[in-house]
Amino acid sequence: QCKAKTKSQLAACVESLADLRVLPFDEACIERFESLRDARLSVRSMDIRITASVLELDGTLVTRNIRDFAQVPGLVAED
Repeated sequence: QCKAKTKSQLAACVESLADLRVLPFDEACIERFESLRDARLSVRSMDIRITASVLELDGTLVTRNIRDFAQVPGLVAED
């Protein structure tokens, strides 16, 4: 998390974020999201979007919120 107060801090923040890979939220993710949303899980909408991406990329979700994400069938999640 970057909390820049000066131009040099902002530059350092942008530089540190440059190495992060931005994952796509493509048509497959949208379809997965809609399917999960229609299942009426007790998971917030943004978390369902994240879950859809993780499932489509066959990844592992790392979170401190295991309780909510445990409701999602097929999702591998670690604390």
